Amino acid sequence: MPHRLSPGAKIFIVCPSEDGLWIARETHGLAEGLFLQRRDAVRFAMSEGGTENMVCLSDTAACPSWRGRGQR
Repeated sequence: MPHRLSPGAKIFIVCPSEDGLWIARETHGLAEGLFLQRRDAVRFAMSEGGTENMVCLSDTAACPSWRGRGQR
């Protein structure tokens, strides 16, 4: 039986950044954070908005959305 998200829940991707930090990014661009530890990124993603959200982990490095591609 598939898991259903509670009303108001969001889906987050947590992945490493190109700089060695961790990004937690909501899939619709509603929230994003940059963290030193993966556990902190997951904690943010799980509690953002006061609801239980879904978190998907990725090994693919990315850059924060507020930083243009190629900028460091």
